[in-house]
Amino acid sequence: MSLREKLQNTQRNRPPPINWEHQKKLWVEAVESLYVTVTQDWFGDLIRDGLLKMDLAPLVIVEEHIGTYQIDKLELRANEACVVFEPVGRNIVGGDGRVDLYLKGEYAKGCMLILVMEDARREWHLIDRTNKRERSLLTKESLEGLLEEWLP
Repeated sequence: MSLREKLQNTQRNRPPPINWEHQKKLWVEAVESLYVTVTQDWFGDLIRDGLLKMDLAPLVIVEEHIGTYQIDKLELRANEACVVFEPVGRNIVGGDGRVDLYLKGEYAKGCMLILVMEDARREWHLIDRTNKRERSLLTKESLEGLLEEWLP
C-alpha cells in the first residue's frame, strides 16, 4: 500500500467530528431531568408538605470544546441543613457528566453522581469520594439513605 492509499484510507475511516453543541444540550437536559426526578417523582410529597424546600441557583460552567454555559444547581433544604446538587461538567473521564452531591458546609458528607448515557437511556451512578471504585445506581432509596445519614 502506498503512502497515498494509506492516508486516504485513514481519512475515510476517521470518525465524524463530535457535535459539541448537541453534547451540551444532552448534558443540560440530563441534569434537568435528574432534578425533576428528585423534586417531583421521589420527594415531591416532602416538598409539597413543606418538609423539604427546593431552590435552583444559576451556575456558569466553562468547559473545553463546549465553551461557557449556564446550568442550575439544585439545593434541598431541611431545617438549617442544605444538600446541594452541583453540576461539574459534561467532559469527564469515566462517564458522560458529573454532578457533585454534598451537604453544604461539610465536605466529608459528599459523593459524585456520574451520568452514563447509552442510546436513549440515562443512568446516574453514586460514587463515594474516598473509594472511587465503588459505584451504585442512584435510586430513590439510595438518595433517601444519604439524606437520612447527612441531615441532622
